[in-house]
Amino acid sequence: MNQLSHCFYMVKKTTLYFVILGMISAQSFSIARIHYSGGGDWYSDPSSLPNLLNYLNLNTPMSAYDEEFRIKLTDDDANQYPYLYMTGHGNIRFTDDEVIALR
Repeated sequence: MNQLSHCFYMVKKTTLYFVILGMISAQSFSIARIHYSGGGDWYSDPSSLPNLLNYLNLNTPMSAYDEEFRIKLTDDDANQYPYLYMTGHGNIRFTDDEVIALR
């Protein structure tokens, strides 16, 4: 790749980066904590998700809602959340319906 082609490539790549970054920062999004079964404690680390949301809002151009949403994978509105969060200790077992919902 010659120098001019490389320069043009870098300009296109940088422009695309800023377009995507602008699209992300222009919209607020939410993250939902998954309430799962199987014996694990899905509710552990209660400050972990609020800390993550706070970090995102302070240190990135993204805008995340401060509120923690809790869902089961089979909830009717579960697919409205673009990001899902899981934490805990122990077993995590998904039912067949939950596996289908994740797809």
